[in-house]
Amino acid sequence: MEKVKSPRVERRLSPSHHLANVIVVAVVALTGCRDVIAPVPANPPVDVVASLTGPTTVQLSWTPRPANEFVSSYVVYRNGERAGESTTASYTDSNLLESFTLSYRVAAKTSIGEESAQSVPVSVTTKDGTPPRVVETVIADGATLSFPRNSVVLLVFSEAMDSASINASTLTAKVTSTGESIPGTVSYFKAQQYAEFRPARQLPEQASITLTTSAGMRDLAGNGLAAPYNIVLTTFDSVPPWVVKTDPANGATGVPLVTTVRITFSEPMKESTLSGVSLSGVQTTRSYDSSSNVLTLVPTSPLQSNRLYFISVGFGIMDLNGNRMNPVSFTFTTGGPSPSP
Repeated sequence: MEKVKSPRVERRLSPSHHLANVIVVAVVALTGCRDVIAPVPANPPVDVVASLTGPTTVQLSWTPRPANEFVSSYVVYRNGERAGESTTASYTDSNLLESFTLSYRVAAKTSIGEESAQSVPVSVTTKDGTPPRVVETVIADGATLSFPRNSVVLLVFSEAMDSASINASTLTAKVTSTGESIPGTVSYFKAQQYAEFRPARQLPEQASITLTTSAGMRDLAGNGLAAPYNIVLTTFDSVPPWVVKTDPANGATGVPLVTTVRITFSEPMKESTLSGVSLSGVQTTRSYDSSSNVLTLVPTSPLQSNRLYFISVGFGIMDLNGNRMNPVSFTFTTGGPSPSP
């Protein structure tokens, strides 16, 4: 009997079976890549806090995102612009503008570079951290460091100051050589940003005066002067000179016909102005000794006997500081001729 071969049975998979295999492979592939691909999107950081650690330095901190969000860093935005990035849950923003309000948001960034939405904004205002300084010294009645004895001194600041910090304890005046305190009133003019020192009495003549501003002076943000500031001024002589004595003395009689006239002034004189001193029209040679303040007139010929002579100190004669003398005159009377031997 002939054997009949059994027909070969081939198993063919339907399309639905192929799709199931693809899904299984994809799941296995995703499972093996869990270390590099986040299964869920990152969320924005919470509990963001901004605080000042310096006048122009902001410290930001927040609660880090959980590990299953695979966050690799955090991106910080300042006033809508990217400010920087941090791999920790904090960020320091420094060298900012003074007295400026800033708004910060933070986004989480995953290991594949995707950013989350930004956090709820937090705001902080920087402070003025620059110490004030004196930018100009002004003498009230003239821009010079040599000033009249009753002058007012003005100090101009670089910014508005706390008026309560400018007073007689933070702005003082002393005689430089002796340290003697000079009383006066101190005022601050906010609109013009200057302080005024007004002496209570006339200052010493031809003296060096030192005005000192202390670090106790503060601007409106509470910054004190970086260091004490000294201004050294010199008063000038405002008193006119006068004649201390004459030789011959005023009103003298019996003065020899051959005589020398000497005039002593109260202070050093400007020699070029002494031509205004004359002796009754008599021609004389003259010399001036600045160490003794003495002007000497020597007549070129003997005087006449029994005659009244005038020493005239005319207008225009002045000291070294330009103070003019009031005109004045003195007299003396000569005696008779000397008897023949």
